[in-house]
Amino acid sequence: MPVIIRARATRSVRARQLGSEAPEFLEEDEGRKVMFAKDMPVPLTIVKSDGGYTYDTSDMAALRHRVEQEKADWIIYVVDAGQAQHFNTVFACGQRAGYVDISKVRLDHCCFGVVLGEDKKKFKTRSGDTVKLADLLDEGLQRSMQKLLEKERDKVSDDASLRGFLSSCGAMWIAAFSIAGSFLLLCCAF
Repeated sequence: MPVIIRARATRSVRARQLGSEAPEFLEEDEGRKVMFAKDMPVPLTIVKSDGGYTYDTSDMAALRHRVEQEKADWIIYVVDAGQAQHFNTVFACGQRAGYVDISKVRLDHCCFGVVLGEDKKKFKTRSGDTVKLADLLDEGLQRSMQKLLEKERDKVSDDASLRGFLSSCGAMWIAAFSIAGSFLLLCCAF
């Protein structure tokens, strides 16, 4: 099964089309065009009151594109747990609008803990003050090596060995998914 890793959402002409293509699913709310999903407390804002678009718009457009154009049959969003309600709403609205048939396409949100800065506050990607992923991985590697040395564990003795071990774990993870023989699309927010 081919594994394709994409950014969380892609902004495109398709995002603008959402505001005009499915008027039966959109409701006016304080000048915004929103879409409600069954049993979800908060709607998606598809068009802001000033005519602009949001992450909701991008995520819906990307979901539609990945199902219709890329023919994905399994989409996994790897995003922090704070986004769980948002993605549940995106999945439900995608079904309501007819963009995705869950009997044919599996949608999952693989949530993980929140990444905190040294000040113990959640990184906010919109502010631009986040650490680069490569730097975060390097720091994690250094801290892991320090702990291994402190505990006098000799199974991993150097930086290269640990990198090799982690790379092999990633390769096995991808290989495990490839056995299923279907198309997997990982949508990562890095």
